[in-house]
Amino acid sequence: MVVEKKFAIGQEPDPSEFLFISMEMRMKDESVPYDAKTSCWVPDPADCYTRGDIRSTEGDFVMVWTGSEEKKFKKDLVGQVNPPKYEKCEDMSNLTFLNDASVLWNLKNRYQAKLIYTYSGLFCIAVNPYVRYPIYTVRAMKIYTNKRRNECPPHIFAIAEGAYQNMIQDHENQSILITGESGAGKTENTKKVIAYFANVGASSKALKRRRFPLRIRSSKLIPSSSLSEMPRLPGMTIRRDSVNSSASILDQRENWLVLISSLVRSNNFALREILIQLYPSSS
Repeated sequence: MVVEKKFAIGQEPDPSEFLFISMEMRMKDESVPYDAKTSCWVPDPADCYTRGDIRSTEGDFVMVWTGSEEKKFKKDLVGQVNPPKYEKCEDMSNLTFLNDASVLWNLKNRYQAKLIYTYSGLFCIAVNPYVRYPIYTVRAMKIYTNKRRNECPPHIFAIAEGAYQNMIQDHENQSILITGESGAGKTENTKKVIAYFANVGASSKALKRRRFPLRIRSSKLIPSSSLSEMPRLPGMTIRRDSVNSSASILDQRENWLVLISSLVRSNNFALREILIQLYPSSS
């Protein structure tokens, strides 16, 4: 299990090297030899694909130099290589040649550079590094606040910001689908989305002058008595329901996300599940 290190406000490390491509990286990538006519990808039993140079063509077969030897491949197994300017591409839908080898290489290349998020059109792909990078701090959140997706590097925060802005502007429910295999990081990314909403919404003025009943239902693993440890805000009342072990909380100060932010950061108790339902007041 990877334990996340907590940082004091104002002492959070700079997340730039884990989000942005440095000028040194770009210069190094663009210096790699490339020939649009001969550079190609061919199957490799060890690395799935390897880069080679086309030497000759014989009917439906192509002779390719793989760096150590010359091999013969069928034409349909040989893929084209993207120009160097697309190395570590942030959105793979922009690639000139969108083949399996190019997608795999781009993800691998970014992963090795500690850039774990990559876009592919509407999707955001995350490759689990199994180490904790300082890219989920409040300092990192500020990079994405009030920014469009194409104005900042790929991140789950950019997806959350887009959903948040659509909710505020269109007044409609929003959905974020987080899927993947076991160990891909689904749970961790879900936690980061909730934390981002809590942090951004707590300081947002978009919800001012509105009144929201906030319902928080505790999981079966968390007794209703634990709700007594929740932080209180002025004007907030709690109505307990002993039937379904839940409590309805009405924050008359309208800053309902301040409460959620406190819950996310609180170490007094652990909520396994927080179900939040918002109802605009009819009054």
